[in-house]
Amino acid sequence: FGDPSRELTVVGITGTNGKTTCSYLIESLLQAEGKSTAVIGTIAYRYGGKMFPAPITTPESLDLQRMMSEMVRAGVTHLVLEVSSHALSMKRVDGCHFDVALFTNLGRDHLDYHGTLEAYAQTKKRLFDTLLPVSAKEERFQVINQDDPLGQDIPDYEGVTTYRYGFTEEGGDIHVQSMTMDETGIRARLSTPIGPLSVESPLLGRHNLSNILGAIGVGCALGLSRDALREGIRRLE
Repeated sequence: FGDPSRELTVVGITGTNGKTTCSYLIESLLQAEGKSTAVIGTIAYRYGGKMFPAPITTPESLDLQRMMSEMVRAGVTHLVLEVSSHALSMKRVDGCHFDVALFTNLGRDHLDYHGTLEAYAQTKKRLFDTLLPVSAKEERFQVINQDDPLGQDIPDYEGVTTYRYGFTEEGGDIHVQSMTMDETGIRARLSTPIGPLSVESPLLGRHNLSNILGAIGVGCALGLSRDALREGIRRLE
């Protein structure tokens, strides 16, 4: 298929919870900046103005490479890809050249497949310690949830820029300075690599503010404007 991920900006998201929400948030940020986007994940596969059923979160490697080649032909510039632990274990995304990898959290899912929580965690880390460092992209970023114990265990890697996020200043590069949350949504002032940023979102709850922090980290890694970050967060319902 001509190694299509080299022609796309590829964001990979892994973690037990939040992958789908983060993928929609990042898509909204990119579209607010005027980018042509594709999303592959749990709900559906969407690109080139079309939507396809998603039998599994991350497609088999052959299907994924075919889809990415179709995206390139359709003029897509940015792919947001949910990367499941099954996909990492079965090497479905090996050979994909990632620009940014996002880690959301680790819970106790899929132990029927992985056997132990430690094996599950090591599988998640493949995106960061095996695949991102060998990406052919000139600039590579990892965005890590520092509030999660596994996030604290993911080190910095040579040649990869790390943005860490969390609710407190110890969370790192993207953290919450102040926030209010109620039944109408979220309002927060954030510290980010591009300076203070105030955001509003109709999404509910602390877990979604964590998802927003991760998405903002990806947006900063991709060099999106402050206006796109604010508008992209605001418009996702």
